[in-house]
Amino acid sequence: MRHALWAGLVLVGAGAAFGQTAPATLDIGDPAPALQVDKWVKGQPVDLAAVKGKSVVVVEFWATWCSPCLAAVPHLTELQRKFGPAGVTIIGLTTEDPDNTLEKVEAFVQKQGDKLAYTIGYEKEDRTSKAYMDAAGEGGIPTAFVIDKEGRIAWIGHPAGDLEETLTQLLAGKYDVQRAKQLRRAERDLQTALFSAKWEDVMKHADTLLALNPELTEPWHFKIVACLEGLNQPEQALGIAREALSRFTDKPKALAGLADQLLGVENHPEFVKLAAQAAKRATDLAPNDIDARLAHFGALSASGQQDEARAWVLATLEICKTDAPALTQMADVLGSEMHRTRYGDVALEALDRAITAEPQEPRRLWAKVRLLADMGKTEPAKAAAAELLKKAAEDAGLLNEAAWTLLTEPPFQGKFNELALSAAQRCHEVSGGKNWMFLDTLALAKFETGAVEEAIALEKQALELCPNDRVKPSLQETIERFQAAKH
Repeated sequence: MRHALWAGLVLVGAGAAFGQTAPATLDIGDPAPALQVDKWVKGQPVDLAAVKGKSVVVVEFWATWCSPCLAAVPHLTELQRKFGPAGVTIIGLTTEDPDNTLEKVEAFVQKQGDKLAYTIGYEKEDRTSKAYMDAAGEGGIPTAFVIDKEGRIAWIGHPAGDLEETLTQLLAGKYDVQRAKQLRRAERDLQTALFSAKWEDVMKHADTLLALNPELTEPWHFKIVACLEGLNQPEQALGIAREALSRFTDKPKALAGLADQLLGVENHPEFVKLAAQAAKRATDLAPNDIDARLAHFGALSASGQQDEARAWVLATLEICKTDAPALTQMADVLGSEMHRTRYGDVALEALDRAITAEPQEPRRLWAKVRLLADMGKTEPAKAAAAELLKKAAEDAGLLNEAAWTLLTEPPFQGKFNELALSAAQRCHEVSGGKNWMFLDTLALAKFETGAVEEAIALEKQALELCPNDRVKPSLQETIERFQAAKH
């Protein structure tokens, strides 16, 4: 059985960094802490005390280097436009760090223009972040907090989760804060059980969630995982999957997600058959939905119907047209290790269309570089990488990511060193030369291109600037490795 089944699961309300939960002192139902904002980058200042009794406020924590955060911008903009007239204010709050300076945030917001249509706040210290994120035990971004008109925390979770439904219910006077608190507690208990591999507890907490909200889909997925990964009960997992399919019969997104999970089970044809049923039903309900269409593609491929699968993805390519996020999602699936041999050409076409649709977004070009290299197309990958360095010339975070990847990961390693050096040098210039991680990357680039003395000097600077005592030993080891290469 493939362990990818595990990796695909995301808890409702969990942030981008999915791991053990921290002790929480801020919970749903508690008074919302004050916002301590150093600069309002976009929109008018918001004082929670002043809007109490009048407005619902959403505070979303994000950063410019966080890809899931950037992916949430269109959704938050849509929600602000939809609910703003009813008295909802959405605030994107971000905190200063070496890769998330005020200048970078201002440039990002200005570049987005009307595509980002909600309030943006910036804090130099992490006072508000600690009061919300740390206090609530949330370790990943983006994470949103909904504050009701009484000034209480009403909901905590990922913006792509139940945020819209929460706002709808709040404005209609139908939201149950205590029930929401119970749901969150059960979600965190389930998360802890998963990472502790306590499979019986996973089943118990999943059932608790379903009792609180029968409309949830994720608990069914976790029950299947528990049966397959921990309890070794594939027949019980199949029964759970059948029951879930019967309950999701009118929910295309849930059906598509169920199909994806079932396709992660190897050597069990009954799961593939059930996945095909779920995916077919999803596409019948929502024929143009990208999740449903990709799930149906996966089912066709897993069933050995490769001609039908290719025809399906080509049709999907035309349906997506200029929808850059959908095209990128399509490329991610088709360019994966499982599919790129047969469908890498379609993945490249999807990426090219996404790049054309949104030429200002360099990460899609970076995805193309990686796909070309994975397909063994080294020279085209180098050409795309050179183009990326021009397009991302002011994005220190992406430049550093590209440089490090080109230096260290197959199939790049040893073939892209000069491009990696160019990226690392530009990153060093853009960032001001004081970021220890960027210096570490530049040092490696210098070393791999033969400038050993410069590499040693740069790595020593990185060691001096590094604030993390747990990381310093590895930097010292790197210095010693560089020094040994001189002899």
